[in-house]
Amino acid sequence: MGYSLFSLDPGTVSWRFKALDSGFPFVLITAPADYRPLRHERQAAQPGFTVRALVFGAQAIEEVRYCLGEGLGLPMRLDEQGVWQAEATGAAGVAASLTLTVEARDATGRLGRHRLLPARAPYQPPCQPGAARIGAWEENGGFGHAAGPQPQRKTKQFNQRSVPTS
Repeated sequence: MGYSLFSLDPGTVSWRFKALDSGFPFVLITAPADYRPLRHERQAAQPGFTVRALVFGAQAIEEVRYCLGEGLGLPMRLDEQGVWQAEATGAAGVAASLTLTVEARDATGRLGRHRLLPARAPYQPPCQPGAARIGAWEENGGFGHAAGPQPQRKTKQFNQRSVPTS
């Protein structure tokens, strides 16, 4: 049980599931795009991309940091729209297949974290063309099962005979 949070950051769609029993702060990376929902080449992270994240919680957020791979966490700053951001530059900004992690610490010391694999150029679709299924995405709360309205399924028709009554 829980709810989904979606973000439309110019050119980038982000999504994450929040279980009701999970704590805060809750972090949602809004840029760069994860490779799974990527649909256009221009959404792929280029060298020197911007890391952007939303952080939700009841307590004041003391610190937000990002890191690529196993690197040292680098500070992010809060902009006037309430989005945490930083510029990923240098060699770390161009390395392929590095995990991007954003961590937020609130005033009570609690830690929230979101992790994804940034989409890289050249663009490669995450699934077959025309497919609408991303599949399991456990670190985002997606376990690969169907949720929401289901298409009508064809059911087998059974012949019914009238049963004589006495």
